Amino acid sequence: AKLNDANERVIEALFKTLNNDPNINVRLVAIESLARYVKTPEVRMGLVKSIALQDSPLVQIALADLMVALQEKASVESMKQLLEQPNIDRTVKQKLQESINHII
Repeated sequence: AKLNDANERVIEALFKTLNNDPNINVRLVAIESLARYVKTPEVRMGLVKSIALQDSPLVQIALADLMVALQEKASVESMKQLLEQPNIDRTVKQKLQESINHII
């Protein structure tokens, strides 16, 4: 079902926080909050798009874990884009490769 206006505003604020907040812990909480709305296609696609925007290894791993839990095939391309970044953390690289394998 379509989200009502209040929820749409909350979700928009959560995505803004996830993609822009300088505090990693705040971004992790935004992921947890957004995970409650993953039945909504717009939220799932927003999370997929957010993968490539993240620079924190903890946030990258949290999103990868969520994508595996959701078995979100649309996230594979975003994770591959992240893998192409030259300065990606080794642990994140391994996690992303494992996540892609679990999804496909």
